[in-house]
Amino acid sequence: MFKSFFKKSIKESDSKVILHEVNALFRDEKFDEVINKALPLVSEKNEEISSEAELRIVLSYFRKRDYKNSLIQFEQIASAKNDVASWFNVITSAILSNEIHIGKDAFNKALELQKISNYSQQPSVPLIRYYYACALNDVGLFNEALEQLNELKAIYMQLVITDDTFVYIRGIPFMSHTLDLTRKVFAGLEIDFSHSDWLKELKEKVDDDGKEIIEKYYENPS
Repeated sequence: MFKSFFKKSIKESDSKVILHEVNALFRDEKFDEVINKALPLVSEKNEEISSEAELRIVLSYFRKRDYKNSLIQFEQIASAKNDVASWFNVITSAILSNEIHIGKDAFNKALELQKISNYSQQPSVPLIRYYYACALNDVGLFNEALEQLNELKAIYMQLVITDDTFVYIRGIPFMSHTLDLTRKVFAGLEIDFSHSDWLKELKEKVDDDGKEIIEKYYENPS
């Protein structure tokens, strides 16, 4: 019994070493090497090791912009875990691989799970909306992206305070990031963002810090 336990421990120890190497390769953005090295770990009996290896593989596909492969893997993970973070990953992969209906379904599932959990899971609803809008913009779905940006706009107007730290601890994107994305969406819609009613309405409701950020968009619309 001791002998078999010792062998199992050595094997698990080796797996942890390999996983450490996988993480180092991922940090170095050597994604093909990550996939090759992590693949044998997916069948590891230690669920923590196998789960992390699987996640590194699918994130590598995503970072390689192989969205179709990342979508397949993310859907499997989301079906098994059924948590907000997993469905969030499905959203972006699906939209960027032009599986729009899958992305929209995943978005709705993520919001529903947040509601059921009393909004205790991560990422937050505002961050989900922001990255969903980013993906929609990237594939040219500008009206759909604007719907999400309107939701974020309402949040800033309700909060009034736009300080980066204040919004960060509440799981809300920096207003400057949202404005950058909104400008891209408006460009896609062929609307003059820097002189739009959208921007003027937001400026009326936010604090001085927010007004200063917005004024930069009037001065430098490009």
